[in-house]
Amino acid sequence: MKKTLIIFSLILLLNSCDRLDRDISQSFVLAYFQMENENFQVSQLDSASVVMYTKEATMIGNWKSIGKVKKRYTALAEKYGDVSYNREISVYHEHYINPVVDIDIKNIQVVSNNDYDERHPAGSDLSDMIKYIGASPYRFIQNNYAKRTSDPVSERSILYFDNIACYTILSSISEEELLQGYYLIEKRLSDLDIDDLKMIGICSSINYEKEGGIFSFGILEFTQPPTLEKTHTLKVTMNLLDGTKAEDTVVMNF
Repeated sequence: MKKTLIIFSLILLLNSCDRLDRDISQSFVLAYFQMENENFQVSQLDSASVVMYTKEATMIGNWKSIGKVKKRYTALAEKYGDVSYNREISVYHEHYINPVVDIDIKNIQVVSNNDYDERHPAGSDLSDMIKYIGASPYRFIQNNYAKRTSDPVSERSILYFDNIACYTILSSISEEELLQGYYLIEKRLSDLDIDDLKMIGICSSINYEKEGGIFSFGILEFTQPPTLEKTHTLKVTMNLLDGTKAEDTVVMNF
């Protein structure tokens, strides 16, 4: 009898975990997060790249919010024009699918304390030597939810997307559909424009165990190794449109 009760209890638990919330959503993005500038961090990811992340991110609105939080979510959807998706979604309850960070980035700058090469002495801007890798649904939304084209992207971009796609395990949205909604970004920092950096998709499974960050919103990859000094203390700065900035330093061993 005791064994039967245990099995019955497990069945009830599994059924409750598997419950899907189904609805017609006006918006593609179902959750917005916010980062305080002082929580911005960077860590070396491998011999040629660093990852930008925060250990603390606050959910400031999602599709199932109520009251003031719901109003905030609606205002953010209107801010980005994400109001006419109008497609069915099926999401496991209490999970936030298609999350983005609400932060208005003007540009990203990187400088080193050492000479990088002949053209980049200590203290100079390295933006033309670094590629930003991330993903955003902003252009998908602005293009009337038109699927992204199959532009060639690197394996690193696909890896970054796959980490964002971990959220699709909790929904009926296929990985292919999510990929078509999140436009992959792979540009030199010097070539990025403001629209590239809107609605950056966040992920939580980039492998940077040393620092143990939670929410990643981009990778900075050097396109060429240094020809002079091999160890650099990099200062990474996100300049924001409101005039403030978020910055952190990381020691990079090439």
